[in-house]
Formats: sequence, C-alpha cells, structure tokens
Amino acid sequence: GRLHAVGEKRMKTKQIGIGFCVIGAALCVVPWIVHNVQTPAEYYGASSGEDTGLHASISIDCSRVYGAWDQLDPALQTGGYFPENGQILPEEQVSFSDGDTVFDVLQQVTRQHQIQMEYQSTGASDVYVQGISYLYEFSCGAQSGWIYLVNGKAADRGCGAYVLSDGDVIEWRYIVSEAQWQEAGI
Repeated sequence: GRLHAVGEKRMKTKQIGIGFCVIGAALCVVPWIVHNVQTPAEYYGASSGEDTGLHASISIDCSRVYGAWDQLDPALQTGGYFPENGQILPEEQVSFSDGDTVFDVLQQVTRQHQIQMEYQSTGASDVYVQGISYLYEFSCGAQSGWIYLVNGKAADRGCGAYVLSDGDVIEWRYIVSEAQWQEAGI
C-alpha cells in the first residue's frame, strides 16, 4: 500500500508538471497568434500605403479566353468570373519596397482588390501561380495557363525570383494556345 501511494503521488506531481508546461507554452503561443491576427480590411488592404519611391505597374488579363470559349471549363462559362473586356485588373501603378518580387506585387494587388489567386511555393523564390480569378492551367484547353511579362518580355525565372526595378511594367496574361505562348517569347 505505501509504495502504491508514493507512486500515485509521483504520477500526480508529473501530471501537474506537464499541465504547467502545457499552460506555459499556451501562454507563450497565444499572444503570438493574437498578435498576427488581421481584420479583413487589414488583409485585403495589404499595401502599406507608404510611398517607398519605387513604382511599377501591373495588369492581369484573361481576354484570350473569349477566343477559345468553347474550350473553357463549362463550370466557368457562367457566374461572371471574368469581366467582359478580359481585364481582371486594368493597369495600375503600385509602390513596392526594395527587394520585392513580381510575386510580392501580385499578392499585394490581388489581396487589395479581393481577386482570387492560388499558388504553390517550395521556397521563398520558388513560386508557381496556379490560378487567378478561378482560371487555372488547363481551364481553357491543354495549352492554357498563366504567364507574366516584365517590360514586354517573358521572364527567364519564376515570379518569386524576379526582383523588381523602379518603373517595371508587369503583365499577367492567360494564354490559351501554343501560338500565344510563342508570341510571348516562351
């Protein structure tokens, strides 16, 4: 009986110790989580609003979809996913920080304008944009997908690795045919 009572007392002490560790960890984590919570206005207004002195323009265009409407995923043919002129985002001037990439600016404007955008990332500079405004690779045929150009030229690296310079012009285009890929220089 006495050994059993000592063993029970040790178990209760261990349980209390573990309980204090869990509570202590929670007290450390909760302020961090709460600190990083954003309101919808903060999330969607991702731009700091500060003029950093560095500017670029960006546009997002899916007008080529209308020339291949018969190939477009039927689920996207209704519901008003795309503006009639194909300009998901007409050309817009943005301010960016030194070291920002094409992806940083894309993420900023899609949040700010509440445009759906999905991407995959395996590292800071390895980003693949899967879809914008519910248009994904192959949504409009076997040759369809998103590309980006900077200053009228197809980029030679991923959007997460392309560091912007002041005055750059970024164009995101949804391409639907091999000829359009070639026209873009890809």
